[in-house]
Amino acid sequence: MYIISFLFSCSYLESIYYLVGHYYTLKPYVIKNVTKSAYLFLLFIFSSLCIIPSVIYGDYNNTLIKVCGSLYVSNDFCALFHVKLNNTTKLHHIATSILLFYSWTLDFNENHIAKLIFFYTYISSANFGVNLFLGLRFFEEYKRFLNSLKNIIKHIYLVSFIVNVLLQFYFIDFTVSGTYIYAILISLIIVDDIYLLKWLYN
Repeated sequence: MYIISFLFSCSYLESIYYLVGHYYTLKPYVIKNVTKSAYLFLLFIFSSLCIIPSVIYGDYNNTLIKVCGSLYVSNDFCALFHVKLNNTTKLHHIATSILLFYSWTLDFNENHIAKLIFFYTYISSANFGVNLFLGLRFFEEYKRFLNSLKNIIKHIYLVSFIVNVLLQFYFIDFTVSGTYIYAILISLIIVDDIYLLKWLYN
């Protein structure tokens, strides 16, 4: 189910890149960030309503989590082939793709690394406004709206980043097999988050 979701989403995004880029001549960077913003918004709302309530009681719905993760990362994966990314963002997208493929093999109820992946992904999805800002910042007609949006999202991003990093450092367990590789991959994502935060606050 989750692999089908990933492939379907990738196919959908490929068509968006082609149709919107061809008929509206929008840059792939714009398409990538606006679509990711929409994805993250819907995934954050859905996860908050349908996944988190059971997680609170220790029940991780593997199917729903893997489907949501597949939809989340499909955007990053497709962007690797369509968007000219800086090095930190490219490494970020490679890391999320590897973590997704790895998470498909895990039981979120039993595996410690899987739970760390889930919480970083869920909390990060609250930053859908950041991608909307990145996608629309080239349009002068949205300048007033974007100035207000930036003042809000940079603080949300900072708080979510701090919470994410603290949770990762507090709960990471290097006695669990595969944790060192996970630490390297999540560090690539954290570094990219830091670069983007610094840019938003400048």
